[in-house]
Amino acid sequence: MTLLAPLPPRALICEGRSHIGLIRPENEDAFGLAAERGIVVVADGMGGYQCGRQVADRTVAAVCQVVPAADLDGTMERARDALVRINTDVWHRSQETRTKMGATFVVAVIDRGRLGLLWAGDSRAYLWRDANLYCLTRDHSAVQQLVDAGSVGLFESFDHPLRHVVVRAMGMTAELRVDTGRHAVIPGDILLLSTDGLHGAVGDDDIQHCLNRHGPDALDPLIELALQAGGRDNITTVLTTF
Repeated sequence: MTLLAPLPPRALICEGRSHIGLIRPENEDAFGLAAERGIVVVADGMGGYQCGRQVADRTVAAVCQVVPAADLDGTMERARDALVRINTDVWHRSQETRTKMGATFVVAVIDRGRLGLLWAGDSRAYLWRDANLYCLTRDHSAVQQLVDAGSVGLFESFDHPLRHVVVRAMGMTAELRVDTGRHAVIPGDILLLSTDGLHGAVGDDDIQHCLNRHGPDALDPLIELALQAGGRDNITTVLTTF
């Protein structure tokens, strides 16, 4: 996207929703809104409620407690450090207890018209601008690897049996690998963070149409779309309006 003049500093307008869905017995998703710090985060726990939800909650809490630095890059580095510390603790615990536990996550750091993203797994960040939707993250999933290798076509990937298998996440390995991205934002933009309970059930075109129709009031309509699609997973969405 074209770099644009930065926004003046002001409080973020952000709101989140999490729904257990129609199938899962517990909700392993978590989200955090630290608007005063310019930080929002979504996490999707893995390993059952007692393990996955705890990791998701710890991930969200650690990031939301990050003290902003003097610039975006500094705050992103502090967020990364917090994520690495949690990953080390979770990994050691999983090895000691022989228990699978982890969480995918996507973190957004906003500072004066600049947006920084950190993520691992298949939780996503989208930017809605001028009635168009842009996915700003790339899934760390088995099916995405197959698509990248040319073994599976894009349309085949939507219903592929490996579509929910992640290859990178909090607690999955001793060393956490985090992808990052930086973007400019302008007044009227909407940032959407979501777990795969939304975008795994609802296509990007339908998400875009919902935002076109409802704008910053799209949280409940987006969750309703995922429920109408079967609600097979926990559904979490966070919207930040610039």
